[in-house]
Amino acid sequence: MLRQDMPVVQFSTREGVRIEIGFSLVLFAFVMVHLTGGMAGFLGDLAVFLLIIFSLYLREAARTWVVAKQGLELISHQFGAAGGQVRTSRASVEAQELIAAIGPLTSFGLWAISALMLPLLPEASLAADWLMKFAFINLFIGIVTSLPVQPLDGGRFLYLYLSRTVSPAFARRVMGAFGLMLSAIWLPAMLLSFLIFGIVLLTLPSMAEHWAMLKGEAAVEG
Repeated sequence: MLRQDMPVVQFSTREGVRIEIGFSLVLFAFVMVHLTGGMAGFLGDLAVFLLIIFSLYLREAARTWVVAKQGLELISHQFGAAGGQVRTSRASVEAQELIAAIGPLTSFGLWAISALMLPLLPEASLAADWLMKFAFINLFIGIVTSLPVQPLDGGRFLYLYLSRTVSPAFARRVMGAFGLMLSAIWLPAMLLSFLIFGIVLLTLPSMAEHWAMLKGEAAVEG
């Protein structure tokens, strides 16, 4: 999701958990679903968009399950175009690492299961075509959200892991260096992905914040 993903929809569940739908998810809908190509093109884009949303939902359902299994209280859950973030009661670093890691692990798991099921379906069938799309979407999401850049799961996990092995100041500098390199190529890479594969995650790393991390002047989201 965007670094500061402004919530556009907020509500609370019966359990008191605040649910926030980020602006990036709304923007993502406008980017992925458009009216060019007539009604058939619109319906195709809409179907792919819903498949992506379903994949993101499964990631966040797995994250919610991990939070519950850790015995933590879920305070809020924000959904965005590159997955979600949760706020919980005070958690150990190990628990936070697991919460960060479960998103990409779920995506890779869904990709692996889908790939194993493909040979069971008739070739060139509609079911096989959509299962292949589902597998590719989850592989793409898993790879992108594993990248070591804030605010993605990979960035949060790497910082949490480093903070247990080196000083927080050094961990911030490492995250800043990774973030600057990735931020420099992020927009061209996402544009290329959209042109080639028709899929893009509206995640926008901040070069200014990663530069501040590199200089040791900014905190890192865990």
